[in-house]
Amino acid sequence: MKIFNASVHFICATLLTTTVGIVTAQTPSAPTIGAAAAGDAQAFVFFTGPTATGGSVITSYTASCIPGAGVSASGNSATSPISVAGLTNGTAYDCAVTANNTAGSSAPSATVRVTPMAATPLALIGVASRKTHGVAGIFQVPINDTIAIDGAVNVEPRRSGAGHDIVFQFNANIINVGAVSAIDESTASVAATAAPSANEVVVTLPTLTDNKRVTISLATVNGVAINKSASIGFLLGDVNDSRSVNSSDISSVKARSGQPTTAANFRFDVNASGAINSSDISASKSRAGASLTGTGGPVAGTIMFVAQVPTMNDFASRASTFGNHLASMDSVVRGGDLMIRYPDGTLRNLTRETGYGMDGMQLANA
Repeated sequence: MKIFNASVHFICATLLTTTVGIVTAQTPSAPTIGAAAAGDAQAFVFFTGPTATGGSVITSYTASCIPGAGVSASGNSATSPISVAGLTNGTAYDCAVTANNTAGSSAPSATVRVTPMAATPLALIGVASRKTHGVAGIFQVPINDTIAIDGAVNVEPRRSGAGHDIVFQFNANIINVGAVSAIDESTASVAATAAPSANEVVVTLPTLTDNKRVTISLATVNGVAINKSASIGFLLGDVNDSRSVNSSDISSVKARSGQPTTAANFRFDVNASGAINSSDISASKSRAGASLTGTGGPVAGTIMFVAQVPTMNDFASRASTFGNHLASMDSVVRGGDLMIRYPDGTLRNLTRETGYGMDGMQLANA
């Protein structure tokens, strides 16, 4: 008879537990108040979105206008400015803005005072280039409409996608829009369509070749001959609005990689995806050395010069320095670089843009 010895082995499983912290959204920080424009029984309140979203997307903004006596009023919008209707003409209102997300509303911004008036003439109060950044929402690049197409225009640094929306904002609701036209730096026509939306005229441009200047003009709005225009540059990756793409732009995008898109950093979300990541860095790098095209002629007041090669041991002499820098080797640009200085003080190093030279001062490299 055989005796079998059977061994029974038990495998003991240890139950591992992990504590997962659930991060809940908080209310955003307060927006920054801007100017306010008066309309007929209404006001348009400008603001800049908060630097901190509270970990949740900003869903809307609310402007509240309070008179010294009487009934207050409010309005909501996803973008600046916010229209607040139902005001009493001739009464001064103090208006503040709050930002809203899933956790609630922020503390109010500082206030701005505005007094609506009857029969206020139609006026342009703002121009912006507007894009949607995925779930992060809508963000706008302000456009200075007083700068001509051949000047230091504001730059749209984000991908065109299906095109560009240039928004003209007025101090009254828009019912109809007359002719709209657009031309580039060579005066060639650019296709453009216009449509009214609340107090705005939204001009849609098609996908454009990168590195282009465009002027958009409106002839009539609400039957009024306004003849308003605004010029803008389109240069992918020019996040610093310098009309060129260089190491400073690329470094700025890299420094914000991993951040969700907010009002404080949306220019660095070059792909308008709702987050800043490696694709934005790659997009900026792909345009390194590019500069916004000119108009085929010089800008008034522009100076082209070659940076002087300093004379050793002669930095106290005006003849050596041309009075352009401090009297030390550490404070001079690289001698021999071809430079352009624009009327607004902007400097371009053409030698550097072609892949040679260097940015900044010589410092220890002297």
